[in-house]
Amino acid sequence: MDGMLRKILPKETPAKKLQKEIKATEFKKQSLLSAVQTEIREAAGKRDGILRQIGRIVYERRDGGGLPEETFAAHFAEIGALDTQIGEKEVKSAEIGARYDEELLLLKAQLAALDASPPVEAPSFCGHCGQKFTPGVDIFCSECGQKAE
Repeated sequence: MDGMLRKILPKETPAKKLQKEIKATEFKKQSLLSAVQTEIREAAGKRDGILRQIGRIVYERRDGGGLPEETFAAHFAEIGALDTQIGEKEVKSAEIGARYDEELLLLKAQLAALDASPPVEAPSFCGHCGQKFTPGVDIFCSECGQKAE
């Protein structure tokens, strides 16, 4: 019975496979970009927190309390490291976008080529045994020998 269903049910077309692959690639691209953007927002949030700390220190010591140079040096070093990390993540995001855009362009071109090709006549099935045959090409069923109609 299972073999009969496989003969009757149409197989997935190359165009459908490409459409699924395009959707999967678009989803993967968006997932990766979203993850990198989250990392960028987290690093920027840390950087903004440090800048607020520096502002608070400056404000609290505005009346001649003296500004601790070592504290600022450590904060500035951390800000520099976070800025570097953010820059690297932005480059990574651009690379991911470019790589997947190129892959999507290729897949969409393949799909367009399939859509532009002449349609293949849909197969018919033998009324006696269910074997698939191509109308206009097959005269008799290759499975049971009945005349293809």
